[in-house]
Amino acid sequence: SRPSGNSTCDTCGADCTQLRYQSLKDEKFGLCSPCYLDGCFPSTMFSGDFVKLTSAGASAAPDDWADDQEVLLRLKGVKVEMYDGNGSCIEYGGMRSAQRCIRKLLKLPIEDHYLATEASMGPLQHSQHIPFEQANNPVVSVVAFLAGVEKTQDSGADGRVNLLRPPLSPTFEGVRAADLALKSSAKAASALADAEDAQIRWTLASLIKLTLSKLEMKTTQFEELEDILEEERKGSRVPECHALTYLRT
Repeated sequence: SRPSGNSTCDTCGADCTQLRYQSLKDEKFGLCSPCYLDGCFPSTMFSGDFVKLTSAGASAAPDDWADDQEVLLRLKGVKVEMYDGNGSCIEYGGMRSAQRCIRKLLKLPIEDHYLATEASMGPLQHSQHIPFEQANNPVVSVVAFLAGVEKTQDSGADGRVNLLRPPLSPTFEGVRAADLALKSSAKAASALADAEDAQIRWTLASLIKLTLSKLEMKTTQFEELEDILEEERKGSRVPECHALTYLRT
């Protein structure tokens, strides 16, 4: 521990009352934690020349947070400290050090708002035609959208069957609605996959047909070239025959 009183870093000027690294060579020279960790001290000093001093009441201070506004203010100090590293956390956090603010940040609960659904509507709330980014759960919204791809006559048949059935419990209705949505989405996905497969097959067949056409054109050109060479060869043999006949006579 060290005597009470406010202390500032001799390098950056930040408040280092809660935590300070005091030089053993020069008792008037002290650094804050970020400057010490970054090595921001004179070249004549080394890291081993400093001793860590903490405030006497820092560890004994209760970990009480007044309200959410205070928590937000302290967490803002942690954010500024991360980017600036100039002791801003002490400025926003008051008497609380950066370590205590970070510990508070790690202890904050992380709520999964996707699980907070309206009990009155159940899974059917996602079947409305609403933008996906405004829905509580985008995944369920996409499933509900795919469920709407089902044909109208199938939906009408299901409606007539539902009129003949006795009323069911809300829980069973929710499970059944989710099951129908998954089945409908699977059917729609299968139809999209079949269409994509047909497109791929058509493209592949077109490429094969084009390749065969190119080969046929090359074969035809080779045949024409062969006929031309054969005619030239026959034409060149006629003078030779005349020359041999002349010599024999």
